[in-house]
Amino acid sequence: MIPPKDRFNPLNLFKHIENLTNKESAKKIVILDFLIEMKPDRPNLLFLKAGELESLSRYDEAVVCYQRILELQPDNDKYLLQMSHAIEKQKRFQKELNEERNELNSKSLFNYEELIKTGESLVSQEKYYHALLYYKKAVELRNSAEIHNKIGHSYYMLGKYEEALTWFDKALEIEPTFIKSLFNIGTTFLILVQHERALTWFYKALEIDPKSYFVLTNTASVLENLERYEEAIRMYDKALEINPSEIVTVRGKGVAYYHLNRYEDALIWFRKALELKPNDPVINRYITVTKNKMKD
Repeated sequence: MIPPKDRFNPLNLFKHIENLTNKESAKKIVILDFLIEMKPDRPNLLFLKAGELESLSRYDEAVVCYQRILELQPDNDKYLLQMSHAIEKQKRFQKELNEERNELNSKSLFNYEELIKTGESLVSQEKYYHALLYYKKAVELRNSAEIHNKIGHSYYMLGKYEEALTWFDKALEIEPTFIKSLFNIGTTFLILVQHERALTWFYKALEIDPKSYFVLTNTASVLENLERYEEAIRMYDKALEINPSEIVTVRGKGVAYYHLNRYEDALIWFRKALELKPNDPVINRYITVTKNKMKD
């Protein structure tokens, strides 16, 4: 989660990328887009983005990145070779996807539950484009909020956030109180560093289910990033009533107290977090910094 103040800070944006895992390519692409917007003529940024796009099977977009790099460095054989590989991967991937689509379309009878089950299995294998084939076939059988939300989630995982929002909206047209889509819209805006819009949707979700742990913790995190620390603490407290031993919530409350300069309270919560996750380097760093502040 990127605080609004880090949106235009290249150094902090790179730190956010470093903290993401190999399975969070979509989030990395959002950050790289911010960096490319600030530094459009940096081939290394375009190269990093192309690699993350390839990991999501978004080969056509990766090729566009390589083409842009070659406009900047036309004689660089390394990038030309990378682009050639991406084009070949795209051809193979598209062939595989078309074969699966043709096989699916050749069937005369479909079962909604089986289509959903197959789609979920493919999602668990991170084959989101393949899952979309089955989910979209399921839509033809049942126009439910559930299936629209699943399609939106697949697009979300691919980092195609505009498409994701479109399908989440469709889910809410069918069932306005479908909390998963309310939450997912909030999460999508959060990834896009549109915190106020994210907060609006999380509050809508809380109107439906005030005791949703995940909505409460995400709302608290957004408030914290907006530097609304007192409100964040109140949200963390509500989340802790539901799950008092979740490390993210316990640590988050400590961070909120730290930013309010309430260092003794912060230390109490960081120590509780350390009890839940002993020797954690992040928590230990928070404790060290907080103790130093108390000495000042």
